[in-house]
Amino acid sequence: MMPYRLRLVNDDETEELDLLHGPLRVANWGWTTQPAPLKQSELVLPFGNQASSVGYSPAIESLSLATFGCQDDIRQAVRSLETFLENAAAHHDDPLVYSPQWIEWITPGEAPKRSLLTGGTWSPVTNPPIWPMLEGTILRVNSAIRRHPLWENVSISVDSKAPVGSDVSSVGGTYLITGNEGDVPSRIESMRFGEGEDIIYPYLGGLAAITKIWAGFRPEYKGLTDFVPVWECESTGTPGGHSTIDDAATLDNAAPLYISSNVSTAQTTFVDTNLNRILHITINNVSGGANYSHFAGRYLVLCRCWVDAGEAFLQMRHGWEDSASVTACDPVKVDNDRALYKELGTIQIPPPGLWETYYGGFNDQCGRFTIWLYSQNVDADTMDLDCLVLIPADYIVKVEDAYIWTEAAANYYSVIETLPNERVIGYSYGVGATYRANMSVSPNQWYMPHGTSLLVVAGEEAADQVVDDMINIIPRWYPRWISYRQ
Repeated sequence: MMPYRLRLVNDDETEELDLLHGPLRVANWGWTTQPAPLKQSELVLPFGNQASSVGYSPAIESLSLATFGCQDDIRQAVRSLETFLENAAAHHDDPLVYSPQWIEWITPGEAPKRSLLTGGTWSPVTNPPIWPMLEGTILRVNSAIRRHPLWENVSISVDSKAPVGSDVSSVGGTYLITGNEGDVPSRIESMRFGEGEDIIYPYLGGLAAITKIWAGFRPEYKGLTDFVPVWECESTGTPGGHSTIDDAATLDNAAPLYISSNVSTAQTTFVDTNLNRILHITINNVSGGANYSHFAGRYLVLCRCWVDAGEAFLQMRHGWEDSASVTACDPVKVDNDRALYKELGTIQIPPPGLWETYYGGFNDQCGRFTIWLYSQNVDADTMDLDCLVLIPADYIVKVEDAYIWTEAAANYYSVIETLPNERVIGYSYGVGATYRANMSVSPNQWYMPHGTSLLVVAGEEAADQVVDDMINIIPRWYPRWISYRQ
């Protein structure tokens, strides 16, 4: 059983200030922890209010401390506290200065947990007969320690598939996380992306490095079993197809497996330069089952597509099937003659969100969700639409200028790290510590949901999206808590 503990400690535990048994300690039950509140923005209504969460504020721990001994001992004890607070503030400004400083709090029978220090202040208690001139053998001080709003595990969590990791497809591959501890999303200490083994056509993969990645975690919500992140654009008349073709100029175009993610693409042959609806896909056609609610959530939609030459535009609209009111996203230009992903916009399934309603039923609302694709030609002859990939958008990161490649000399990996102070960085490296330029990392709440979640990944090379490219994933994370660990 772990004894109770309250201490300030640096990252490698070479420096410690024991606040229960050390020279400067909590006096007369002089500490009560202050859990960080979840801040909310409220809209006041005539007979109620609406609130939306905006995040956790830093926490302030107020401690009444005492130190005993001769004047030199007292000065040394106070200086130790000052050093911790100064180093914590300096590291928070610049990670190259010192190392992370933590406050560690453990109750009997609880596994260790810690919270990042960001600074603080102290002042002597000057009630007579005690004053700062140190004429006695005791000094009492009040200290306000500023810390991260959450506590995290001291030991890191690694999935059971590590250190080998798991290979997932670069076309909406998935990685399931189960039993993640904590009562709030975890800090992803690192996510390593490497090139996986190309299983279907190994002689086609590895022609170039994967340079762009999208990755997003989807919480369990209503379930994950029947969720399908890859929606095939060829018609339901083709095995594995999900769409209904709306434009007579669009047809299923047979393509080799290494070009398309299924057995064909939806190819539109332009007849004019108007913005025309070419196809639509409903969750009912994608799922083929009754658990449409397993698609609930917000997603960034990628389309794997290309034109034969020249350029054209592609637009996504989304909403309920048979609805006259839909959401139209901005058209995106398609001018690549090899397969690449295009970001079409963000969708929400079902359109009102994750609320249960009395009429119709939540499951049916999800099943009738629809995506329509429109095209507008400039000077291309054909456009091929292979598939849509849904990347969960609430816990997402986009990486550009990555370098993931296996070659004779070395294996190159790309890594995203989240530092204790929430800064997200990225870099690529090879065997023998051969580092490449920093990657461009664009995170949006890049955390791992607690409990069960599903990571969806897409990746492409600089000039081509190769369906056979596999990505090897190794995640490492720190579960987090609001107060006590379970």
